[in-house]
This record gives sequence, C-alpha cells and structure tokens, in this order.
Amino acid sequence: MKGISLGGRRPRRQEIIERSPKANKVIKRLVIGDDIRKWKVAEHDRWLIYLPHGVDIRGLGSVIDHLRPYRRELQRRATEQEWYELQQPQEASVPAFENPKIVYPEIAKESRFAYDLGGAFTNNKAFVIATDDLYLLGVLNSDPAWQYIKSVCAVLGDENKGGRAMLQWVNFSRLPIPEAKSTDRADIADRVQKCLDAKGVGCEKWEAEINERVAALYGL
Repeated sequence: MKGISLGGRRPRRQEIIERSPKANKVIKRLVIGDDIRKWKVAEHDRWLIYLPHGVDIRGLGSVIDHLRPYRRELQRRATEQEWYELQQPQEASVPAFENPKIVYPEIAKESRFAYDLGGAFTNNKAFVIATDDLYLLGVLNSDPAWQYIKSVCAVLGDENKGGRAMLQWVNFSRLPIPEAKSTDRADIADRVQKCLDAKGVGCEKWEAEINERVAALYGL
C-alpha cells in the first residue's frame, strides 16, 4: 500500500485533524517491514494519507492544504486522477488492512509474524493475512514452520548462517497448516495471546510450549 507519509509528525497530524475532524478517517497508521517483529509491531509516529479515486474532499480542507505544496509533483504522475488522489489505490484491499490481521515483513531471517488490531496500513515491504486466527499466528511463529518456510522460500545468503528468507506469497503459501482439534487450537491460541500481551518480552516458556505442540501436530 502506497500513500503520502506524514512521517513522524504527530503534532502536524493532530493539527490537521483539529482543523478537519473528518481527516481522522483518511490518515492511516503506516507500518513498514522493519517495524514488524515476532509478536509485536513497533510503534512509530508514521502515517499516510489515503485518498482513493473519487474521494469526497468536503470536510478535508486541512488535508488538501497539507498536500498543496506537492501539487506539481503529484500532477506529473503517469495516470490520470485528481492531483490529490492516489495513483493506484487498492480499494479491494482496504478491509484487509482495517480489520484484525497477521502482518509480516517481505524479508526476514527469523520468525517475524505479528498481530494488528489497530487498522494499520503497510507499505510494499510488508504483507498481511486477513484473519484473527491466533492458532495460525502460533503456527507461523513456531520453529517447525520457520524451518519449512526457509526450505521453500528463496534465501538471501546462507540460510544456516543468518540468511534472510524472501516471504513472497507464491512460495510462502506452500506452508502446510496442520489440522488440529479445538482443544489443541485453544491451547496454542492461549499461549499466543500471552506472547502478544507481553509484546514478545520474556516469552521463552510459552514459545517453547508452542513449538512443542506445533511439532506434535506436524508429526515431528
């Protein structure tokens, strides 16, 4: 998802929203690949302005004023749209961003799957899975799954010496997700929630238990 970033300018964002309260609906939290860590998404004052084609700009005066200094550059873009609109908005993807989802970076040398409830949008260095399934998140962040992911995804460098896996969906989607009884799913989801609540700090015991249960489900 590409937009016009407000960078780390929380005071500027607040000023825009104070002048035009409707702006709160079009200023989205922006997450990039490097923000995403195992179980958590780092908090940064990074935002984008999401103005799709045909957007009604009534009540968005402060947003348009913020963009006006960049009007000439925006008008030079390849496709035709109003100068303040995104060049290639992905309207079909918006619900996936605004609802609960698993997020992960394009490139990683270790499991870096997190959970977002805050409606964050991502740039093109991060991907989302539109789901609130904490069992799935537990599987993805398990050691058995990561070993498989490294075996099917392209790796930059030596996979056994800190090489980074390229998590493009065409390869990453080959990871088989084991079937599990409702009790097993609940047990894993419970430990995942503990890791999420702790923001990934001091989770070694829960992670070991997740690894053990997922390995058993894979028959390892």
